[in-house]
Amino acid sequence: MEKIKLNILGLTAAKGAQQAYALILEEEGGPRRLPIIIGAPEAQAIAIALEDIQPPRPLTHNLFKTFMDIVDAQVTEIYIYKMEKGVFFAEITFNVNDAPVVLDARPSDAIALAVQFKAPIFINKEIMDDVGIDFNKKTAEKKTASTTDTAEELTTEEPADDASDLSSYSDEDLYELMQMAINEENYELAARLRDELNKRKES
Repeated sequence: MEKIKLNILGLTAAKGAQQAYALILEEEGGPRRLPIIIGAPEAQAIAIALEDIQPPRPLTHNLFKTFMDIVDAQVTEIYIYKMEKGVFFAEITFNVNDAPVVLDARPSDAIALAVQFKAPIFINKEIMDDVGIDFNKKTAEKKTASTTDTAEELTTEEPADDASDLSSYSDEDLYELMQMAINEENYELAARLRDELNKRKES
């Protein structure tokens, strides 16, 4: 399967969700971005590694990196290979005694290790085509006042456990709202709207 290389663009607190962060990935050489909601420990590990900060005591991912260095093993690649019901699945490829070893992992843990080892991150092209958000794509038509009001409501409300609160909006409204969320860099809201649109395509 064709792979697309991803780079880490940044981390932002997920609105309406405690102890959750949106990890923003972008395709190398392209306009699309992919927000993934992760927990606070993984966000902390990624942020510390990106800033090259040495914590006073090793965190879990630092400890794992130290162990891997001792046994002379390296992370060579992270691959987000599947998305099922809005959940991403990843693989970590290790080089152990000059032989590849592949393990399943949560994308957040895998990416935290990728930063530690400075390993490349890839995603299945089909997944990126389905859920990647084109940041440069603008809405062709002028947004109406009602759409703007709806965007403000969705931005300030806490996310529901499901997308039932979006069911009353048309596909066109959801697409326009998603573009507005992207422009405002509200990636957590953009991801919710994207997931609702994808659910409608599958049904």
